[in-house]
Amino acid sequence: MILTRASKRYISLFLAIFFLCGIIHPFAVHLDFVYCFSSLVFGVLTIIWAITVQRRVVDDRLRLILMLCAACLLFHFFLQILRYDLISNDRITVRRYLWYAMYIPMISQPTLCLFLAVNIYRPKDKPLPIACYLTALFGILLILGVLTNDLHFWVKSFPYGIMIDDKDAKNGWMFYVVNGYIYGLFAFDYCLFVSKSRKCAGRLARLIPLIPFAIGVIYFVLYPFEIGIRLFGTRLWHMGDMFAFCLIATLEFCIQAGMIPANMGYENIYEKAYVPSVILDHKGAVVYKTANASYPFPQDQDLKIQSHPI
Repeated sequence: MILTRASKRYISLFLAIFFLCGIIHPFAVHLDFVYCFSSLVFGVLTIIWAITVQRRVVDDRLRLILMLCAACLLFHFFLQILRYDLISNDRITVRRYLWYAMYIPMISQPTLCLFLAVNIYRPKDKPLPIACYLTALFGILLILGVLTNDLHFWVKSFPYGIMIDDKDAKNGWMFYVVNGYIYGLFAFDYCLFVSKSRKCAGRLARLIPLIPFAIGVIYFVLYPFEIGIRLFGTRLWHMGDMFAFCLIATLEFCIQAGMIPANMGYENIYEKAYVPSVILDHKGAVVYKTANASYPFPQDQDLKIQSHPI
C-alpha cells in the first residue's frame, strides 16, 4: 500500500483532530455542549471524508453506499447532540427514545458495508444474492425490536422503574443479538473485502484495516464495564466519536489498500515517468514532477518545451 501525499495529509489531519478531541474532553467535561462540540467536529470530518470519497470512488454503486454510511454517521451525531445537549434530563421518555434511535445507524452501518463488499467487482446487470436482502430484513427487524423495547423489554429492562438507560438498566436477550449482529456482520464484511482483493492488494495491506476495527471492538466490549482510557477520571472519547473514527478509518484503509476500488494513485505513477515534465498550480509553483525533470527546464535548442492547461 503506497500512500500519496494527499492521502497522508488527510490521514494526518483526521488523526490529529481525533486525538485533539480526546484531549479536550477531560478539561471541558464540566462545560455545557461538550457532546455537541465533539459531534460537530466529527460531523465536519465525516462530511470532508465523504467529499473526498465522492471524488475518488468512480463506481456509482460503491459511491452511493459510502455516502449512505457517511449519512448514518451524521444522523448518529445529530441524535447524540439532541440527547446529551439539547434535551433536558427531566424529559426521560424523549431521551430514552433518542437512545433507542441511535441503534438505527449502528445497525444500518454493517448492513451497508455488506452491500458495499458484495458490489465490489460485481457486474451491474448481475442481481445481488437473496442472502443480502434477508440480512437487511433481519437488521430492520432488530431496529424495530429496539424501538419498541417499551412494549417487551427484550433489549433493556428497568428493574427500579426508572426507564432511563443508566447503570441500573439490565440487558435483555435481544441486546446481545443486536450486538452479535453488528460485530459479526462487520467481521463478515471484512472477510468479503479480503476475498475480493487477493489479486489487487498485498497481504500486509489487507491486514491494516483490522487495526481500527479491532480498536473499536475492544472499546465497545469494555465500555459497559466502565473500562477505557481516561484522563482525570473522564473518558477521552465518547461512544459516537469512537464509532465514527473506527468506521471511517477502516473504510479509508480499505480504499488506500485497493480493497475498495478508487480512482487514485496517479501521482505515484506520474513521478516514476521517464519523460521530463512538471505540473504547476495557478501561481506557477511545482505541484508534481517526474523523476527526470529539472525545473525550470534548461534552455536548449535540442529541447522542445510544450505546455497545456489541465
